[in-house]
Amino acid sequence: MSAFSILIRMPLRRAPSSVIALVSLAGMLATAAPGSAQVSEPIGRFVFDAHVSLARYDQTNQVADSLNVKRVNLPTRGRGLSVGAHVYPFRWRKLTVGVGASAVWSSGNLRPVDANKLPIGPRVETKLAAFAPQVSFNFGSGNGWSYISGGLGTAIYTMRLTAKEEPERLPRQRAIHFGAGARWFAKPHIGFSFDLRWYTLAGQEWSEQWPLVPPTTRMVVSAGVSIK
Repeated sequence: MSAFSILIRMPLRRAPSSVIALVSLAGMLATAAPGSAQVSEPIGRFVFDAHVSLARYDQTNQVADSLNVKRVNLPTRGRGLSVGAHVYPFRWRKLTVGVGASAVWSSGNLRPVDANKLPIGPRVETKLAAFAPQVSFNFGSGNGWSYISGGLGTAIYTMRLTAKEEPERLPRQRAIHFGAGARWFAKPHIGFSFDLRWYTLAGQEWSEQWPLVPPTTRMVVSAGVSIK
């Protein structure tokens, strides 16, 4: 079984929205490499990414109950930034193996209102921050390539009422991540890149400082500039 087929099957069991995204990525991965394969220039030795990101959050009764709010008070998405650095030490035929890491920060807050635009309950803020070392399998040339990647890192995924002070220390948890993306270089050293990644989080126990967070898988979409 190929790594890409594994990547497709994992989200199928978790989130219906992931299916649509991965089908779209499958088309992108299938078309990105052939176009660039006409150019003999290999993938360079390193690349840096700077992206804006959009994270999908979860609304669960367990988290809402631990915050003493309703599910509708929990944000469903957050905006932020993502940066990464990767090196490519090994090539074999059409495959280039890369190692590197990325970091993502996102936050979102929500205070729903009724039909009269009056607030319903308190405002809740959700944050997701992750550090993701990874191994990537890259296909294409130096002018453009697609990739699949994954690894084991750490993450902070927590919610709080904005009326309360943020804890001095936020809980970290294990995060297995996997994803795919592509880079295109219209200029020699600057290009556009896109990444779609899932973070499978171990969850955290309830405490007086932060709510219960059950094990979950969160999706982050990011896009921006790559420099090689």
